[in-house]
Amino acid sequence: MTTTICKIDWLRWTCPAWVALSDAVPMRRAFLVEDYEIRPLPNYTAAIKLKCGRVDKNTRDETTGQMVTLSGRDLDNARVLGVTDTDLLAHIVKLKAHTTRIDLAIDIRDEEINISGVYAAGKKGKIQTNAKKLTRWSSVNAQGREGVTVQIGSRASEQVLRVYDKSAEQNESGEWVRIELEIKGDAADRAVATLHTSTDHASTIKSAIATYAMVPRAWYKRAVSHETPTDWPPISRKDTEWETWVYKTALPNIEKALRRDTPNVRKTIEKILSDIDKS
Repeated sequence: MTTTICKIDWLRWTCPAWVALSDAVPMRRAFLVEDYEIRPLPNYTAAIKLKCGRVDKNTRDETTGQMVTLSGRDLDNARVLGVTDTDLLAHIVKLKAHTTRIDLAIDIRDEEINISGVYAAGKKGKIQTNAKKLTRWSSVNAQGREGVTVQIGSRASEQVLRVYDKSAEQNESGEWVRIELEIKGDAADRAVATLHTSTDHASTIKSAIATYAMVPRAWYKRAVSHETPTDWPPISRKDTEWETWVYKTALPNIEKALRRDTPNVRKTIEKILSDIDKS
């Protein structure tokens, strides 16, 4: 029988350097210090290992602040120790911290899914999304199993969606597919605010993923289907250079040509539109 689980699978926030560690993270057993000296991440000079997660600091530049990171495994371990997603969201909001990344995941277990079908649908233009980039790659794990990943969007953007074989990634047997929406920048702050006020995190996560991309596959539609209405912030993206040129240069010049009744312009546009309607 298919099982579906929705959860936050990565969480990272920053706060001023002067904030005490006891305030930067919730005062819970899951966040007790285990090691005061671990290798810091790039652009930081010091790091602390927590029972669940880590805190990085730049002791040479207090304007950088301190960064708290909870990976998917950290979040799972924290849940075992009694920390809920609601606890973490409330802490971030109360602290007025800046969320730099949050991943929202839907895990689908015990259902045979053709992930490459997502890529095929995207190549045919059948996926409803504002994202322009579509990528597929695969790798073979230690057990010789090929794991396929399809990515909708770019990691350089504030939001990107991945559909991948989680069981292959984790070297596990069985069927386990993950749909994962990675959210960064200002969009991450908006996501935390929306989840914090939500009374149904599962529906909110499904709504976020469905808003970003709707794939015309029955298993995907079932996974993102939700009953509770959610006012998820609309997905935005920057116009490409070509789109900017069309909006700011091409269309205004076409409008001028039409108003001036430039020979053959109207006839050419009507022919183009007619050809598109027939295609």
